[in-house]
Amino acid sequence: MEGDSEGAKRLCALDGTPMNMDESVSSPQNQNTFHNCENCQKRWDNDRRLAEVNITTDYFKARFNILHSDPMKPAKEFPQYNELMTQLQVAAKEYELVMGERISIPLCHDSNCYYNIVKANKDAELNSKMSNNKNEVPFTSPTRRKSAKARQHDNSNVNPISLNNKFNSLGNDVDLNEENTDEIAPVKETFPPIMVKYTKEYGKMLADTTRVCGHTENKFGNGIIKMYASSKEQYDSLTKFLKQQGYEYYLIKPRDKRPLKVVIKNLPPDQDTTDIETEFKAKNFSVIKATRLTQFRTRKPLPFFLLELNRTPKVEEVYSVKSFKNLQIEVEPFRGRQQIVQCFACNSFNHVAEQCQMRARCLKCGQNHQTNACSIKERVDMPTCINCGKVGHVAAYRGCENFPKIKPPLTRRNTFNANQYSTRSNLSFARAVDPNKQPDFNSSFPPLQTAQNNTANITNPTSFPELGSKSEISQLFEALNELKKLMSECPSLIQALLQMKHAKTPEDKLQILMIAFSPVQPRST
Repeated sequence: MEGDSEGAKRLCALDGTPMNMDESVSSPQNQNTFHNCENCQKRWDNDRRLAEVNITTDYFKARFNILHSDPMKPAKEFPQYNELMTQLQVAAKEYELVMGERISIPLCHDSNCYYNIVKANKDAELNSKMSNNKNEVPFTSPTRRKSAKARQHDNSNVNPISLNNKFNSLGNDVDLNEENTDEIAPVKETFPPIMVKYTKEYGKMLADTTRVCGHTENKFGNGIIKMYASSKEQYDSLTKFLKQQGYEYYLIKPRDKRPLKVVIKNLPPDQDTTDIETEFKAKNFSVIKATRLTQFRTRKPLPFFLLELNRTPKVEEVYSVKSFKNLQIEVEPFRGRQQIVQCFACNSFNHVAEQCQMRARCLKCGQNHQTNACSIKERVDMPTCINCGKVGHVAAYRGCENFPKIKPPLTRRNTFNANQYSTRSNLSFARAVDPNKQPDFNSSFPPLQTAQNNTANITNPTSFPELGSKSEISQLFEALNELKKLMSECPSLIQALLQMKHAKTPEDKLQILMIAFSPVQPRST
């Protein structure tokens, strides 16, 4: 049923192109059966008015382009500028009025309607012409190389060379058409989605847009319904229909339609931006505006100037400009800092006020008007955020929970650990890779020393080996046993050790220790 309704709409839509109403229908016997439809007659008159408005608008735009093309005089200084602006505004209002009437006209599904029959005949005639043009192949004279007579060579005495190519079978399956190798498939034009604000009655809205503008691909995410148009005509009709019906939405300007931003360096700090615009207009560049760059936090002026240009065919030549009023300059691409874009009208994110059709919201009072039109001119001490509803900050506060956060770029983390692959002594490869390895009790350790050797080597102590085997544990017990004997022979040693923690220098600690050992008499052997 959806395909039938769309087919009927395409049959009656007329696509905004005027048709000759004096054409006859396909057969004389059908002339008694068709009839005139009142809705189609209204749509036909509406199309005629729409074509007249488009021609009038193009005429005024062409005159505006002539005024703007004068490099010696701004367009606003011409006496006819205001009159042309007024006439262009009147044409724009009439265009919106005609489009509103067109949307309100019901669609005709009657196959016996005279206008539908004329439209079907024109479509059939156009299709027949296109098919005939495809079948007609123009004659081209062959080249001399192809028309030359092939020479006959006597190859009777030549032994043929046997070739063994295992890929010969692939040549039989592949059909190479040399005539179509130069043909390039046309690139399908894509359009950014129309971002419509979500409402509970979204089903009715999508049904109305499908009925009037045709089928679209729709996706939902983050409180926004994204509507993807398949053609420029459908894109324009969707935006006009949504605007007339009062739906809230915003647009995203395509990248090829956005202005080109460049930075001009090596100019005086007090250079007038008006002179920059005039100079580049004289070089046949379509200048939008020129501004001076400032620091983001301190707003201190910088010795750089930002120039915005419309994307004309020669806009890339701006990088080749090396002089400005006989001063050497540098023109480089603008590299702005990554930041979140916030609309000045509705104070939502990821779009600008120029492309916004959302309901305006004030930062200060939260009413339905822009912030610059608010009656509150002074600073509000405790404002209420219109995005999160909390008190103490406005919607432009970057610490707000609803303010989008910029994701940091992904960095490659180096997880290599050099100590993991260090060489270990007395460790074989078999033990290193064995998951069930047991400690080796046969490892070589220093030999055990006797009590006499220990008393002789007190003045030259060595580092105690790590504990890991039975011999190491026995050596530890022997050392503890010797310390126990020393404690029994010198009871004041414990008090001396406690006093050592209050000493400040190593000399003081050594003196306390010597005093503790002074009454000790040498043992008798």
